[in-house]
Amino acid sequence: MHYLRHGDHHRRSTCRGCLRENLASFLDYGMVPLAGDFLPQEYVGRERLYPMDLAVCLDCSLVQILNVISAEDLFTDYRYLSSVTTTLSRHFQDYAGFLCEKVLPDRAGLVVEIGCNDGVLLRPLKELGIRAVGVDAAENVVEIARAEGLDVCHAYFGTEVARQLRTTHGRAQVVTASNVFAHIDDLDEVMRGVDCLLAEDGTFIVEVHYLVDLLDRFQFDTVYHEHLCYYSVHSLAHFFSRYEFEIVDVERLPMHGGAIRVSARRRAVAVRTPRVESLLELEQNAGVTKLETYELFGAAVKKCRQQIRDFVLSRKASGRSICGYGAAGRATILLNFCGLDRDVIQYVVDESPSRVGRVFPGVGIPVVSRDHFHEHPTDDCLLTAWNYRDEIIGKEQDYYQAGGCFLAPLPDLEVIQGSSSWKKHAS
Repeated sequence: MHYLRHGDHHRRSTCRGCLRENLASFLDYGMVPLAGDFLPQEYVGRERLYPMDLAVCLDCSLVQILNVISAEDLFTDYRYLSSVTTTLSRHFQDYAGFLCEKVLPDRAGLVVEIGCNDGVLLRPLKELGIRAVGVDAAENVVEIARAEGLDVCHAYFGTEVARQLRTTHGRAQVVTASNVFAHIDDLDEVMRGVDCLLAEDGTFIVEVHYLVDLLDRFQFDTVYHEHLCYYSVHSLAHFFSRYEFEIVDVERLPMHGGAIRVSARRRAVAVRTPRVESLLELEQNAGVTKLETYELFGAAVKKCRQQIRDFVLSRKASGRSICGYGAAGRATILLNFCGLDRDVIQYVVDESPSRVGRVFPGVGIPVVSRDHFHEHPTDDCLLTAWNYRDEIIGKEQDYYQAGGCFLAPLPDLEVIQGSSSWKKHAS
C-alpha cells in the first residue's frame, strides 16, 4: 500500500532576482517527488510529493520555481556525486585549467567554491598548486571531500560564512559556484556573502543551465525543486547590477544539455568582452523577455511528454523489455512526468554507489549497477540521462553491438540501434 504524502513547502510571491511580484506561471508539473530523493526499499510508497510549476518574471526575465522546500529536506541526504560522471570530472579538470590560465595566471590568490560537492573542482585546483577552499551544505559529500585532504567548510554559504572565511583565509580572488547557483532561494544572502569575501579586483564566476538551451531543446526534465532558477544572461545581468557587479564574459558550455559560464566583476573594474553583447542579442531574438515564448514552450512540452509516453508504451506493448540508464535528477522528473513506472521500466542503471540499491521516488523503479545490466540486459534502454548519451553508448558497446536498442527521449525522440537510427523532432 502506498502512503504518498504532501510535503511541507511554501510558495514565493516575489521574484528571486528583482524582488518584484510581476510573475506569470506557464508550465504546471502537478505533484512530484524530490528529484534526488532516492529511497531505501523499505520506504517505497512513503515519499513526499510537492507541487511544482515554472514561472517567469516579466520584469527581469528570471525563470523560476516558486514552490520552496526547506534546504534541510533537499540536501541533508544528498546523493549526487559529481566525480562519478566521467564527463563532469573532465569538465572540472578543464575548468581548473581555465582558472589557472585565464584568471589566476600567477597561481596566486584564493579560490572559494560555493557548493563544492565531493571536491571535483578542488582536487585539480590543489594539483595545480592553487589555494582553494570549498563550502557545501551536504554533510555526507563534505566528508568524502575531507577524506581526500581537501579544505571544505560544512555550511550554507552566506554573509556569516563569508566573514569567517575572510578572517581565516583572507579575501578571495575568485569565488565560483558551478551548478549550484540555481539551488539557492535567497540569492541576496549569497550575493552579500560574495560581496564581503571577494577582493576588490576579484571575479565571481557561476556556471548554470542556460535558459536558451532549455527552451530550444524542450528540457522539461531538468526542472525540479532543487533547481529553483533557470538563468539567461539578461536575468543574471539584472541581478548582478543590484550589487554594482557587471558581467564581463560569458562562455557557452555543453554540460547538462547546455550551460553558460558567466564571469562578473565589480563595476569599477569591469571590462566586457564582445561575447556578452552577442548572447544578449541572441536572447532578445529568442524571445526570453516575452511571455508568449514561455506559453508556447509550456504547450509544446505537454505535447512532447505525450509523444514520449506513447512511444515507450508502444514498445512495451509490442513485447519488448525496457530499462533506463542514468539515475540523475532529471530521470526522476522524466519518469514521473511521463507516467513511466516499474510496470514499464524494469530498472535504471547507474554507477553511483550511493544510489545503487535504492528506488526512484514516485515510480518505484529500482536503481541497479552496470553489472546487473550486463547480466540481465533488456531489449531497449531508455537514456534517462540523455545528456550523457555519447558517454553511455561508448561504455556499453557490447550491448549495442549485440543488438541492444537505445532510446533517446530528448531533445528529439530517437532510436539508436546498430547501423540504423531514426528520430522524431518535438513540435
